[in-house]
Amino acid sequence: NFPKILEVTLHNGKDPLTGKQLGLKTGEPSTWNCIEDVMEAFEKQEGIAFVLIYYSAKDMLYYLRFRELYGFWKRAEEGGRKSFRMEELDPRFFMDFSRGYYIPYLDALNLDLKIRDQLDKE
Repeated sequence: NFPKILEVTLHNGKDPLTGKQLGLKTGEPSTWNCIEDVMEAFEKQEGIAFVLIYYSAKDMLYYLRFRELYGFWKRAEEGGRKSFRMEELDPRFFMDFSRGYYIPYLDALNLDLKIRDQLDKE
């Protein structure tokens, strides 16, 4: 349940209605500095964080997993390349528009769930 996971994430693992600790203590949102902090806390609460990227020149979509984004972020933070090339992305997560407009992100999400543990070890 996306809304509930987000709500618990934004309340340091607690259900704001009952006050019960339902998830991990992931910190107070006021201490988070960037979207990566939010996405990381959300994933710790068993949420699935991702970004959809649209390459307009190629009319292609890419499902960018949070862990993949975080790897690129850390590389840049440590003085490495600040951008990523298409060749660095996992080809299994590229998507074509279906019927010209429909975005089949659920297919990519299901693939993410299926191979997530394997990908996180790479």
